[in-house]
Amino acid sequence: MRGTLAKNIFLLVLLSILLILGGCQNNSTGNTDAETNNPEDTASEEPKDNEVEEDTTQEVADNNVENEELLETIRNADTIPETIEGVVNYPVGEFAHIKSTTDEVKDYLKTLPALAEDASEEEVAQYLNYIYSLFKVDYESPDSLIESMEILNSDNPDEVIDQNLQKEQYNVVIALDASGSMGNYIGDKTMMEIAKEAISKYVASLPEDANVGLRVYGHEGSGSDTDKQLSCKANDLIYEIGQYNESNFNNALNPIQPAGWTPLADALLQSAEDLKKFSAENSRNIIYFVSDGIETCDGNPVEAAKTIKASGIDPVVNIIGFGVSSEEGEQLKKIAEAADGNYADAQNQSQLNEQFTKSIEEVRKWQAWHLKSRDEIMGNYSDNFWSVAHWQQNWMSNNIEFFLSASTAITNLSIENKISYEQRDWMQEELREKRKIQENEVGDLYSKLFELNKDNYNSMMKEVNEIYKQNRQ
Repeated sequence: MRGTLAKNIFLLVLLSILLILGGCQNNSTGNTDAETNNPEDTASEEPKDNEVEEDTTQEVADNNVENEELLETIRNADTIPETIEGVVNYPVGEFAHIKSTTDEVKDYLKTLPALAEDASEEEVAQYLNYIYSLFKVDYESPDSLIESMEILNSDNPDEVIDQNLQKEQYNVVIALDASGSMGNYIGDKTMMEIAKEAISKYVASLPEDANVGLRVYGHEGSGSDTDKQLSCKANDLIYEIGQYNESNFNNALNPIQPAGWTPLADALLQSAEDLKKFSAENSRNIIYFVSDGIETCDGNPVEAAKTIKASGIDPVVNIIGFGVSSEEGEQLKKIAEAADGNYADAQNQSQLNEQFTKSIEEVRKWQAWHLKSRDEIMGNYSDNFWSVAHWQQNWMSNNIEFFLSASTAITNLSIENKISYEQRDWMQEELREKRKIQENEVGDLYSKLFELNKDNYNSMMKEVNEIYKQNRQ
């Protein structure tokens, strides 16, 4: 019985071992099936060969398109300009004012397609044009300089009465007719008394640094025939030309009394001689004649006036006909016109004072206008001179910056084997030639603008001086 029990226990153990081994085998098989039954997991981890080929093909195609577009851009780049207008109007480059030694520029140059070693000169030139377009800087147009070469002075002398501008030397000789007819009365005063008062008031109103002289004629003898020779020779400068001194001037003027004849022609010539020592270029020389009649000493005042005009002294002759007839006034007017001067008629004290007052105001207005206009022209000339010089300097400075960047870029392209040494040398030489042409254009324009500025200065000065001469009193 014990034998049977032992046998049964052995069988049970054996059966258990077999069952355990069978379960392990099933698990192993199940795992293998699971792995075999999930092909999607494997596909997601490893790309298929055909898909890799498609991606590579697309990338190559994209690069080819980009290269073709860049080649087209290079072929169509504008030619390097040779004129100033062409340079100014040429578009500013992508790398303007950026040094070609920067990483940004170097990296871009590496993307450029290489030139074939047997590329034609046209193709090399197109490549150079493209380099120029990348680094072209902005240049200032000279148009505004040309427009500013001329100035127009639109000031009205009535609006330019600045006493500070009246620095020009002012020289005045007053020639007073002391013939007998100046003793005639107008109202309760003699014509001589009225003339003296007007003259005293006038000289007192002149600029402080003005030089004043007083000449009288016909103040000796009488109106008789026997005294004619004596009276006609009476022509004296009784107040030497110099600074005005009220006391001394009046001491010279007051004793003068109406006397004899009227040596008007000789008085004209002597008055001009009084002003001979003063340069017309730096002075305003003016002669005032106060006369109540025409020449009575057989002289020719019209010829005398013409002589004065041609003398180079360039005095302004102002004749005031005081209480004259219309016929006498016409003769005095002809004398003034012959000297390129002015004539005014005064029939009373008020009108005589008005003529003197008007005269000094007009002189001041036109003198101020003249000086202001000259100052503006000189200032404009100076401004234009420095503007032209500044424009040229800026242009040359920009050219140095640009050509240095472009030249360095060409050298870098040869280092990167984008162009051959021969192509590099050709480009460098061509670039230097273009620079030379451009800078010659700039030099020529600078010279022309300089001459234009000088010509306009002379022209405007001449015009202003002529206007002043025509309108001064």
